[in-house]
Amino acid sequence: MIQTLGGFGHWQTAFPNSPICAWQWMLINAIPYFFFLQIPSFSGSSPMKIATGITLVGTVWRVLMYVGGFLVFGAYPYRCYGGQDLTTIFSGAANLMGSFGVKALVPEMIREMKTPSDFHKSWAISQAFAVPLYIGVGLWGFALFGIFVDGQDLFLNFKNNAWMEIYFVAKLVTGFLPLCYGQILFFLKFELHYGVLPSDWFSVSNPETNRFPTMPPVLFRLLWRGGMLAVWLFLGQMFIGFSVFTLFSLVSAITAAAFSFYLPYVFAWIAFGSELSARRKAMYALFIAVSLAFSGIGIYTSAAQIASFKSAKLFDFEGTCSSAGFFMGQWKSNNYAGNNGGYSHATGNGTFHDTFYRGACGGNGFGGNLNCGQACSTGFCCWNKDRTGIDCPLECKR
Repeated sequence: MIQTLGGFGHWQTAFPNSPICAWQWMLINAIPYFFFLQIPSFSGSSPMKIATGITLVGTVWRVLMYVGGFLVFGAYPYRCYGGQDLTTIFSGAANLMGSFGVKALVPEMIREMKTPSDFHKSWAISQAFAVPLYIGVGLWGFALFGIFVDGQDLFLNFKNNAWMEIYFVAKLVTGFLPLCYGQILFFLKFELHYGVLPSDWFSVSNPETNRFPTMPPVLFRLLWRGGMLAVWLFLGQMFIGFSVFTLFSLVSAITAAAFSFYLPYVFAWIAFGSELSARRKAMYALFIAVSLAFSGIGIYTSAAQIASFKSAKLFDFEGTCSSAGFFMGQWKSNNYAGNNGGYSHATGNGTFHDTFYRGACGGNGFGGNLNCGQACSTGFCCWNKDRTGIDCPLECKR
């Protein structure tokens, strides 16, 4: 549901002058998503092999774009690094749980491999690349932009140019592929439970074990996976006025924390408890307790952040028509002629300094509200209805 909800932002960023509203982009976004979700399985699937190759190319491309943007555009002249509190810190930690929550899919990944014994080697190699990249890009971006690092897409801290436009259009297709992996495994688990095989399309090869032998498997997948997408769309439309970043943190604290952190130890204890030493049991108990604590704190802090968005409401189609993130490094306001955004040294009405910096970093009568520096992705400072400037809530102004 979070992935469905966040899809409109990429479309509005790729086509900023389009009159289509966010809720309409969400419906358009569901069309290619629906087709990608019909990939039956990983194993022996040519579409999945192609998808994985495209995903790899897209990942390398994205990292090169990050590094290029850092080197070309540099740092904002006005930035700060404070304002964090326990709520924002643990909400961010919960978001990380979701980002690395792929561990919940490990059993299905192993099952789908031709040589399952190679999994641990491939996992170690991939994490050896992924984790340093996360840390390196994150710290570099935070050093350059401070608390103005965009929670929705780091590229939005740059200026828009031809390279950015090409990337965002390409991302509309390639970005679906890694999002689909977890869902495909989830769908496959359900289908195998009812005997619907991924290798079957129009005829059933196992009528004795298939619970729906008279229904073509391709139709079963179409209805089942399409039905779940319809549910996600409904929930996405319902929560369209809320922060995607914070909702993701809340969901991650509930689900990813369970599947990836404490439940593996719980299930291992249940299955092999009689074989575990006292030392290993103590270690498992410690990991379970710490994971549960982080999950509980993450749920509380994320829910508190959601509750703090006073203007958020359900089915807010009008208020979120133009709620996608904008290029913080380039935007211009209707009451200020500059267009250097966060890279501007200017001060005064409509500038980055007065619109974001003072409200987020404090000083000159401002208290320093971290959320005032998170452009639109957290529901604070967003485009006005005619997209001629940025409107911020009262708590971000004098």
